[in-house]
Amino acid sequence: MIQKHCFECGTALLEKELEEEGIVPYCPKCQQYRFPMYNVAVSMIVVDEETGKILLIQQYGKPSYILVAGYVNRGEAEEHAVVREVREETGLEVEHLRFNRTKFF
Repeated sequence: MIQKHCFECGTALLEKELEEEGIVPYCPKCQQYRFPMYNVAVSMIVVDEETGKILLIQQYGKPSYILVAGYVNRGEAEEHAVVREVREETGLEVEHLRFNRTKFF
């Protein structure tokens, strides 16, 4: 495990199984999974083409709504990660995929 302590509270992280993700660092104090800080991630704007509405989801029981997003697995193309994450998070299948932009944080 590369990251040893929680970036929010400093508590030592545990290795914990997360469905569909494998072993992920977990903070027992914050009760949050702490994905590695420098991984590649994708964020998707999922649009209903008939209504023009954008799909927002709730994740990990939090009250806020967010865009569908997830991490790109090592060796995985970003386009494949988009399709996989949309399916995992929503159960929907991607019909049309259009690249928007990239940004490094």
